[in-house]
Amino acid sequence: MDTLGLKPEQLNASATNWSSPRLNIFTPLLTTKASSSISPFSYLFLFFLSADDQFCSPLLGATANPSSQTSLSLFESCSHRMAATIPFRHANTSSRKATEDPYGDLRPKQDHYIGIDVGTGSARACIINESGEIVGLSSENIGLWQPQHGYYEQSTTDIWKCICNSVKRALSQANVDSSSIRGIGFDATCSLAVFTHDTDEPVSVTGPKFDHSGNDHNVILWLDHRPEEETAKINATKHNLLRYVGGTMSIEMEIPKVLWLKNNMPKELFDRCKFYDLADALTHLATGNEKRSFCSVVCKQGYVPVGVDGSVKGWQDDFLKEIGLEDLTEDNFKRVGGVNGVVSGKSRSARLCADIGRMANTSPLGNLPALYQKRLQQSSDWMPGLPLVAV
Repeated sequence: MDTLGLKPEQLNASATNWSSPRLNIFTPLLTTKASSSISPFSYLFLFFLSADDQFCSPLLGATANPSSQTSLSLFESCSHRMAATIPFRHANTSSRKATEDPYGDLRPKQDHYIGIDVGTGSARACIINESGEIVGLSSENIGLWQPQHGYYEQSTTDIWKCICNSVKRALSQANVDSSSIRGIGFDATCSLAVFTHDTDEPVSVTGPKFDHSGNDHNVILWLDHRPEEETAKINATKHNLLRYVGGTMSIEMEIPKVLWLKNNMPKELFDRCKFYDLADALTHLATGNEKRSFCSVVCKQGYVPVGVDGSVKGWQDDFLKEIGLEDLTEDNFKRVGGVNGVVSGKSRSARLCADIGRMANTSPLGNLPALYQKRLQQSSDWMPGLPLVAV
């Protein structure tokens, strides 16, 4: 039991000589009976109190018994003992900087990953750390338009904005630094997204003029059942590739919808169109490349992987010509993703790269195609800075 070098009678005497209400709060802490339970914090507070000459000296003079030196001896002993045992240093930085934890001792830094799920009614963002723990969740409702019975349309511009807002909120929930993001993945409904292949801009799917809302309604939603005749024509071929989509192609898949657009759009407009499954369209918006996923093209669009059933190019020329979509075979199927699902190969992340530049007050647009430089400079609705390269 440490009594700071004082004898029991000195400690007992101090309890009777200190009568000030301020000093009485220390009396039970300094008795022999209670000293074994004194916390380090109590000693520390007493040390700072006794070390302040301007405050402590007048207080002692007014409250301690002038005929006894016990109180003063106790304070002096506390002061000297604590000063010798407690390390002390002067702070040379602000308290705000001191709480930033630059070495990661308080909050070890981790990598994070973003998952995006676009459903029929909302876009959802999930932030996961490298341990597999969910640290942030957010969602935002997306627009849905019904120009007539059985027709359902959406907008990739609106969907992308909702994705951005959801990601920003999810990151802020756990105060995740966007520089710790190492990957992002998209999934979405089985919906058809349409852009121009020459200017990479949305194309309206709303007939009969196909210019509704500034061409912004460029998604035919999965539950849109406008291509009934086209679906029947496709399934009547009984082509071998239908085995890979369940035996018959659903009216909710993309190829019937592409065929409907050809049958209803002005030819000059249809000839400018390129087509995506919605999930692939989101990857395109995020990176600028033209890659398609096997999940999208095999399971929904009639693509047969090279080497399977004698497939040479993936896309089946004879099938597309038989149903009336021979246009898509031109330029090695460029308008639906190209031979073996790849058109442009690797490219720097377009929109995400722009955010990095904005955060660092630099311009990363120099190596991007002129088209993307123009679009990025005109828009402010991009994702927060994510250091990604599309591969």
